[in-house]
Parts: sequence; structure tokens; C-alpha cells
Amino acid sequence: MRGGRDVRHRRLLLVLAVPFCLLISLLGATTPAFAQEADPVAAADQAVAEAQAQVDQVAGAYFDALERTRQLESRISELQARIGELRQRVADLETITSDRAVAAYKRSGNSLGAIFLDSSSATDTVRRIKAIDLLNAHDDDAVRALRRSQADLSGELRELDAARERQASAVARLQEQDQQVNAKLVEAQNRRQVAIDEQLEAQRQAAAAAAAAAAAAAAATPPPPAPPEAPVTPPPAPKSATPAPVPAGRAPTSGVNPHHNDPYLTCVRHYESTDNYQAYNRGGPAYGAYQFLQPSWNLTANHAGRGDLFGLDPRRASEYDQDEIAWTLYQWQGKRNWSLDPC
Repeated sequence: MRGGRDVRHRRLLLVLAVPFCLLISLLGATTPAFAQEADPVAAADQAVAEAQAQVDQVAGAYFDALERTRQLESRISELQARIGELRQRVADLETITSDRAVAAYKRSGNSLGAIFLDSSSATDTVRRIKAIDLLNAHDDDAVRALRRSQADLSGELRELDAARERQASAVARLQEQDQQVNAKLVEAQNRRQVAIDEQLEAQRQAAAAAAAAAAAAAAATPPPPAPPEAPVTPPPAPKSATPAPVPAGRAPTSGVNPHHNDPYLTCVRHYESTDNYQAYNRGGPAYGAYQFLQPSWNLTANHAGRGDLFGLDPRRASEYDQDEIAWTLYQWQGKRNWSLDPC
């Protein structure tokens, strides 16, 4: 009896073990597939977001450096004007001192002997000479003080010139970084578009295969009468937080931008170009109604997702697009791009 119970017990264990092993094998076969499966569009979206973050980081540093450069230029201009005023005051004082000495000489006469022969005139002359000496001494002190101030300002001006050169080098480096990170962004956007196209193609193929399989099954086993089958349509393309790159051949946007009459944009256009969308300033060089520097235009076009405007001379953009990029920069960086305008 005991042996029979052992046999039945082993059989029961065997019966239970077989489905358990099958379950384990199925889990082992399917788990890696799920673990390895990934959404290529989601990965491409992440790459685009990271590249856009790098572009925005470089852009922030660039606009900071640009603002610092403008502040240095303003301070340098102020110092140059003050140094010019001091030089003029020194020259004026020296002229006054010289004229005063000539006038005293003329009043005292050309003969020194006459001064000592006439006691009254000699006394008056001495008094005049002492008064003139006091005035001249005062003027000399003023000239020395002015020259010291001029020397101090000249030293500060030299330091500012050196700082301006360092700042110009920093801006140049940031422009190079902008080109590098923009290339990464464009590459990431292109890869994302490829991933979207491949996903749509896979969905179309899957839909076609499903339709073919249904047709084959219908041919093998005639189905009972049924309502007509609805047409198979591929699912919509997945949405993404980052828009796909705009084709380079896109036509300029026409019409009037909704922000065209915004008070701040109107003020900036007036002071920058007197509302001339084709304005050009060789000093920048600066372009268009808002006098964009080319790096500023490129960074803002990237930030706005307007790949069709990147690298474009702002004057070639439509008035709508110039307003759009100016509004984007205003919302993104505030007024500091036009900090010298009284707007």
C-alpha cells in the first residue's frame, strides 16, 4: 500500500510540474522581447529635446555675452566723452591763464623801470601781479586736478577696452558652439522624421498584411452574409512635443502677424529701422526691421522651431516672419536684445 501511495504521489508531482515548466519557459521566451522593445519615435523625440536644450543653453550664454558687450560699449562711449570734455577744460584754462598774463603785461607797460619810478603805478602793478598770480595758481591747481581725473578715466578706459576684447572673443566662441549644437539639433530632427516615416510605413504594411490575411481566410472559408467591411485605414502618426523640421523650400509666411501692432514691437521697429523691413546696418552687421544680428536670428529661429528661417538673411524673410521672430525673442529673452532703445 505504501508503495502505491508513493507512485501516485510522484505521478501527481509530475502532472503539476509539466504545466509549471511550460509557463516558466513561456515567460522566459517572451520577457526579453518586451524588455528589448522600444519606441523609436519616443527615442528620437528625446534626442531632439536634448539637442534643443543645448541650443537654448548656448543661446542664453550668447545673449548674456551680447548684453555685457553692449554695456561695455556704452560705458566706453561715456568715458570717451568725459575725457574729451576734460581735455577741453584743460585747454580752456591754459588759454585763460595765458591771456591773463598778456593782459597784465600790457597794463603794466613795457618798461620795468617806469614801474619803480612811479610809486603809485608800481604799487598798483604789484597788486595786479599778485592777484594774477593767485588766479593762475588756482587755475594751475584746477588743471592738475583735471589732468589727474583724465589719467584715471584713461586707465579705466584701457581696462574697458581689454574687457571688450575678451567679451568679443567669448561671443565668437559662443557663435562657434551655436553652429555645433545647431548641427546636432538638425540631425536629431532629421532622425526623428525618419523614425516617424518608418513607423508609418510599418503600420501601413501591418494593415495591408492584416487585410491580405482576412481576404485569404475569406477565400478559404466563405463567410456567412455580413455587412460590408469597413475600409482599413492606418492609425494616425504619433504626436510629439517637438515639431518636425520645416522643409527648407517653404514659402515665406504672408499676411499680417497678430503681434505686428504690439506696442513694444512697434516701438522697437521705429527706433531700430523706422519701420524699414529691408534696413541694413554695416556696423553690426544688423538686418531687417528689428536689426537682428545673424546669430541672434538663427538662435531664435531654432527656439521657435522655424528651421526654414535658420541661416536666412532676415531681410529676405517676410514681414510676418520678421515680426514672428522678434516676438519670439521678446517672449524668450525679454527686452535685453534691444536694451538701448527707450521702449
